[in-house]
Amino acid sequence: MNLRLRVLSRFVVIAPLSACCPNGCFVLSGAAFEALARPSPMREDWLKPGHSDAERRSDWEACGGDENGNFVPEYELLKKEQRPDEKDGTLAQRRLYRELQRCMKRLGYQYIGKCHDNEISRSLPACGAP
Repeated sequence: MNLRLRVLSRFVVIAPLSACCPNGCFVLSGAAFEALARPSPMREDWLKPGHSDAERRSDWEACGGDENGNFVPEYELLKKEQRPDEKDGTLAQRRLYRELQRCMKRLGYQYIGKCHDNEISRSLPACGAP
Protein backbone atom coordinates (compact mmCIF):
# COMPACT_ATOMS: atom_id res chain seq x y z
CA MET A 1 0.00 0.00 0.00
CA ASN A 2 1.45 3.36 -0.93
CA LEU A 3 2.10 6.09 1.64
CA ARG A 4 -0.74 8.36 0.53
CA LEU A 5 -3.30 5.57 0.90
CA ARG A 6 -1.98 4.62 4.36
CA VAL A 7 -2.21 8.21 5.59
CA LEU A 8 -5.72 8.57 4.18
CA SER A 9 -6.90 5.32 5.75
CA ARG A 10 -5.56 6.38 9.16
CA PHE A 11 -7.27 9.75 8.85
CA VAL A 12 -10.59 8.09 7.97
CA VAL A 13 -10.34 5.94 11.11
CA ILE A 14 -8.98 8.57 13.52
CA ALA A 15 -10.94 11.69 12.49
CA PRO A 16 -14.40 10.48 13.53
CA LEU A 17 -13.03 9.32 16.88
CA SER A 18 -11.14 12.50 17.71
CA ALA A 19 -14.16 14.25 19.26
CA CYS A 20 -15.70 11.13 20.77
CA CYS A 21 -15.00 8.68 23.52
CA PRO A 22 -16.04 5.02 23.84
CA ASN A 23 -19.36 6.07 25.40
CA GLY A 24 -20.22 8.47 22.60
CA CYS A 25 -19.58 12.02 21.48
CA PHE A 26 -19.64 14.96 23.87
CA VAL A 27 -21.61 17.91 22.57
CA LEU A 28 -22.42 20.91 24.70
CA SER A 29 -25.97 22.15 24.60
CA GLY A 30 -28.40 24.16 26.65
CA ALA A 31 -27.13 26.24 29.56
CA ALA A 32 -23.59 24.83 29.37
CA PHE A 33 -23.29 25.86 25.73
CA GLU A 34 -24.76 29.31 26.40
CA ALA A 35 -22.35 29.92 29.29
CA LEU A 36 -19.34 29.13 27.10
CA ALA A 37 -20.59 30.71 23.88
CA ARG A 38 -21.96 33.89 25.43
CA PRO A 39 -20.29 34.60 28.78
CA SER A 40 -21.72 37.41 30.86
CA PRO A 41 -19.69 40.64 30.92
CA MET A 42 -17.14 41.07 33.70
CA ARG A 43 -19.20 43.95 35.03
CA GLU A 44 -21.91 41.46 36.06
CA ASP A 45 -19.56 40.03 38.72
CA TRP A 46 -19.99 43.17 40.82
CA LEU A 47 -22.98 43.88 43.04
CA LYS A 48 -23.99 46.87 45.13
CA PRO A 49 -27.32 46.45 46.88
CA GLY A 50 -29.80 49.16 46.03
CA HIS A 51 -28.05 50.20 42.82
CA SER A 52 -29.50 49.80 39.36
CA ASP A 53 -27.84 48.19 36.38
CA ALA A 54 -27.50 51.65 34.83
CA GLU A 55 -25.59 52.87 37.90
CA ARG A 56 -23.32 49.81 37.79
CA ARG A 57 -22.68 50.43 34.09
CA SER A 58 -21.78 54.04 34.78
CA ASP A 59 -19.52 53.15 37.71
CA TRP A 60 -17.81 50.38 35.70
CA GLU A 61 -16.98 52.81 32.91
CA ALA A 62 -15.86 55.50 35.38
CA CYS A 63 -13.43 52.94 36.85
CA GLY A 64 -11.95 52.19 33.42
CA GLY A 65 -14.14 49.35 32.17
CA ASP A 66 -15.52 49.12 28.66
CA GLU A 67 -19.03 50.10 27.65
CA ASN A 68 -19.70 46.45 26.77
CA GLY A 69 -18.99 45.42 30.37
CA ASN A 70 -15.57 43.90 29.86
CA PHE A 71 -12.08 45.28 30.24
CA VAL A 72 -9.71 46.00 27.37
CA PRO A 73 -7.73 49.18 28.00
CA GLU A 74 -7.15 51.65 25.20
CA TYR A 75 -3.77 51.26 23.48
CA GLU A 76 -2.62 54.73 24.56
CA LEU A 77 -3.46 54.04 28.22
CA LEU A 78 -1.72 50.68 28.04
CA LYS A 79 1.43 52.25 26.58
CA LYS A 80 1.36 54.96 29.24
CA GLU A 81 1.13 52.33 32.01
CA GLN A 82 3.82 50.10 30.49
CA ARG A 83 7.21 50.38 32.19
CA PRO A 84 10.45 50.71 30.20
CA ASP A 85 11.70 47.25 31.26
CA GLU A 86 8.50 45.48 30.10
CA LYS A 87 8.56 43.85 26.67
CA ASP A 88 4.81 44.00 26.09
CA GLY A 89 1.64 45.35 27.68
CA THR A 90 0.68 42.24 29.66
CA LEU A 91 1.84 43.47 33.06
CA ALA A 92 0.50 46.96 32.38
CA GLN A 93 -2.92 45.49 31.57
CA ARG A 94 -2.85 43.47 34.80
CA ARG A 95 -2.08 46.61 36.82
CA LEU A 96 -4.89 48.52 35.13
CA TYR A 97 -7.34 45.65 35.72
CA ARG A 98 -6.40 45.50 39.40
CA GLU A 99 -6.92 49.26 39.65
CA LEU A 100 -10.39 48.85 38.11
CA GLN A 101 -11.17 46.28 40.81
CA ARG A 102 -9.92 48.61 43.56
CA CYS A 103 -12.06 51.38 42.13
CA MET A 104 -15.19 49.23 42.14
CA LYS A 105 -14.48 48.24 45.76
CA ARG A 106 -13.97 51.90 46.74
CA LEU A 107 -17.39 52.64 45.27
CA GLY A 108 -18.91 50.03 47.56
CA TYR A 109 -19.32 47.11 45.16
CA GLN A 110 -18.90 43.53 46.26
CA TYR A 111 -17.27 41.00 43.94
CA ILE A 112 -19.60 38.03 43.45
CA GLY A 113 -17.52 36.26 40.79
CA LYS A 114 -15.33 33.23 41.41
CA CYS A 115 -12.16 33.38 43.46
CA HIS A 116 -10.07 30.23 43.18
CA ASP A 117 -7.50 28.88 45.60
CA ASN A 118 -4.51 29.81 43.44
CA GLU A 119 -1.86 32.50 43.03
CA ILE A 120 -3.82 34.43 40.42
CA SER A 121 -6.98 34.81 42.49
CA ARG A 122 -5.00 35.60 45.63
CA SER A 123 -3.36 38.49 43.78
CA LEU A 124 -6.65 40.12 42.75
CA PRO A 125 -8.19 42.95 44.81
CA ALA A 126 -11.62 41.50 44.01
CA CYS A 127 -10.56 38.33 45.85
CA GLY A 128 -9.08 40.11 48.86
CA ALA A 129 -5.61 41.26 47.80
CA PRO A 130 -4.66 44.88 48.58
